[in-house]
Amino acid sequence: MLELGVLTLDWLESMILPLTRLTAFFAAAPIFSQSVGTARIRLLYAASLCFLMAPIFPSSLSEPAQVFGKPDLLSLLGEALIGVSMGLALQFVVAAVVTAGEQISMTVGISFAQSFDPSVGSTPILSQFLNLLALLVFLTAGGHTIVISMLVESIRTLPPGQASLAD
Repeated sequence: MLELGVLTLDWLESMILPLTRLTAFFAAAPIFSQSVGTARIRLLYAASLCFLMAPIFPSSLSEPAQVFGKPDLLSLLGEALIGVSMGLALQFVVAAVVTAGEQISMTVGISFAQSFDPSVGSTPILSQFLNLLALLVFLTAGGHTIVISMLVESIRTLPPGQASLAD
């Protein structure tokens, strides 16, 4: 019975680095970083996605110990940096849509109609409309599946623990 506990503990230790990358992504991604998504929900998303992605990790149940090497603070920070940078890439797209809405409303002359958006601040109504429209187009076109495949490919091409901040 003790061997099963050690096997489970080794498996959970090997999941720390991918879970750090996914949690950092969900903390910085535009859909999940708003005040509607609590930290508990984002952590649940990251943990469930990490569990679903476990078969693509380079490990086996016969030898689960140190799949990605020993997790230390530097490798955890490196994984967090990779996850945040992927989330910030999506934030830049959302910021471009918000900026386009602000420019259009300023040009047309309806920039005085503003409301408060907790994620962006005080933005014109047209900007919020374009933001929601872009989000609907993103979800309708299957962008959420592309984001999940992007996360899977990031784990496959750059395995956790391989990138170091010292490089």
